[in-house]
Amino acid sequence: MHIVSLLFLVLVIPGLMITPLSADDQNIHKTGITPGSVTDEDLIRYSIETQNNTYCPYSHFKVGAALLTANGTVFTGANVENAVYGSSVTAAEVAVYKAVSEGEQKFSAIAVTSSGGDFAYPCGSDRQIISEFGLDTRVVVSNGSEMKVTTIRDLLPGSFGPSDLA
Repeated sequence: MHIVSLLFLVLVIPGLMITPLSADDQNIHKTGITPGSVTDEDLIRYSIETQNNTYCPYSHFKVGAALLTANGTVFTGANVENAVYGSSVTAAEVAVYKAVSEGEQKFSAIAVTSSGGDFAYPCGSDRQIISEFGLDTRVVVSNGSEMKVTTIRDLLPGSFGPSDLA
């Protein structure tokens, strides 16, 4: 896995032409305050940058997420591993929980990227967590050279949600 990650860093990342975040973008990235509109490319960039904040000493698989709320605020998340594997949290979980803890419950889109060099779709648990707040949430993923967009509804057909508890 280390060789794949190294190859990704050497071969794929330079092709992204990632520019350092501007001072305004760094402020957005850290505070979740977003002036103006945010593009899918912005979300991918924030997600990639957030990979620097991961804690993954066991898998060495860095994942970043950038969640766009309906009001235009961006919340980022990085995976956090734990020696007790069940206590680990995913990047998407962190981003969703940060948003909800700040009073946001309507999401427009989430971008997820990883150091693995392939498309990093949200896992099943992440899909269920995001679906709680809307099946039409757009999911943006990138492998470093191309981007794909879908929805939670498409990734989680036949989902179980709040209306199923009535």
